[in-house]
Amino acid sequence: PRTVSLSTTGASLRTDDFQASGPLPGVPSLRLRGQAVHFPTQVSEPASKLSSDFSIGMWVKTTQSVVDLVSCYDYKAKQRSYSFGIGGQSDPESRPGRLHVWISSKTDPFQGVVAYGSQPVNDGKWHHVAMSFAAGKTLQLFVDGQLDPAPRVKGALPRSIASSNRPLAFGGGFDDSEHPTRFLLDGEIADVRIFARPLSGTALGALDRNNHDKLLRWARNPNGNIPATLIEVYQELQRSIVSVSDPAVHQLRSQIQELT
Repeated sequence: PRTVSLSTTGASLRTDDFQASGPLPGVPSLRLRGQAVHFPTQVSEPASKLSSDFSIGMWVKTTQSVVDLVSCYDYKAKQRSYSFGIGGQSDPESRPGRLHVWISSKTDPFQGVVAYGSQPVNDGKWHHVAMSFAAGKTLQLFVDGQLDPAPRVKGALPRSIASSNRPLAFGGGFDDSEHPTRFLLDGEIADVRIFARPLSGTALGALDRNNHDKLLRWARNPNGNIPATLIEVYQELQRSIVSVSDPAVHQLRSQIQELT
C-alpha cells in the first residue's frame, strides 16, 4: 500500500493500487442462485460463434470454487468451443477458485489451449475478471484490471475457434445437455462484455467505484499524488475505443475534461 495525498480534501488516503469495490454506481447486477442464463441460438450466435480474436470482461461476486461464467462448451457431447469461468469444472489440473479459459479449434477431440489463473476470486467480494485472446498469438487473464502474472498455460494457442451447437450461457455450463445444467453460479454478475478483438482488463470495464472517485478527486487537483496504477487506468480509458461508448466511463471522462 502507498499513501495518496489529495489536498482538495485535506486528507491522506491509504489504499492499495487497485482494490476492486464493485461495479460503478448505476450498473445493475444479476443475482443467480443455481440457475444459468442462456439465449436462443439466433440471439447468442454472434458471441457463441466467435472464430478468432475475442475478449470477455465482467464483474462477479461468489464464494464458489467451481463455476462456469461464460460458456458454449460441452466436452461430453463433443461440442467444444470456449469456456471462461472459475475452477475449470474441477479438472484435476485446475486451480479451484481461480479463473480458467478453455479454447479449442475442434469440437472433438480437444485441440487448443487451457489456462488456469493464479489469483483467487471466490472470497465473496466483487472482482472484475477478464480474458483476452489473440488467435495464435496470446492469451491473457486479468483480475481487477491487473494482468495475471503467473497463469498456468498448457497447449498451443489455436488460430481459430470451433463452432459448437451449444447456445451461449452465463453463470453455468453444459454437461451432455442442450441447456446449461452444471457448474451453476450462486452469486452475482454485472457488466458482462464480449468483443471480437483482444482488449485489456481496463478496457473491458475494470474501473471500480473507489477508483472512479479517486480519479475525480485527482481531476480536481491533478498536481496531487496518485498511485501510478490509477494514472495508467486513466490513460487506458483515454485510449480505449470501447470506453468512449460506455455511459459511465464517458461521464467520468467528461467530468475530468471539465475540471481540468
